[in-house]
Amino acid sequence: MFSDLKMWKEARDWTRTGEVNAEDLLKRQADWALDNGEFREAAELYMLCKDYMRAVRIAGDNGWSDMLLDIVRALNKYVTD
Repeated sequence: MFSDLKMWKEARDWTRTGEVNAEDLLKRQADWALDNGEFREAAELYMLCKDYMRAVRIAGDNGWSDMLLDIVRALNKYVTD
């Protein structure tokens, strides 16, 4: 319900109860940010939920080499762990 109302903080609070999956919530928030032109926020949220391909696509389309570097670092850590 909170995610439908775009009340992200309240929705995150519900994830602590175990009734809502935090990763699904992050993806919904990222999709919403992308739909509303908040591209940097969307890319950061996709990185948090490990949807690296979407984050790379957004960062690449916008020429954000700094973010692409952050994604590569996150992937390197993800792969080596």
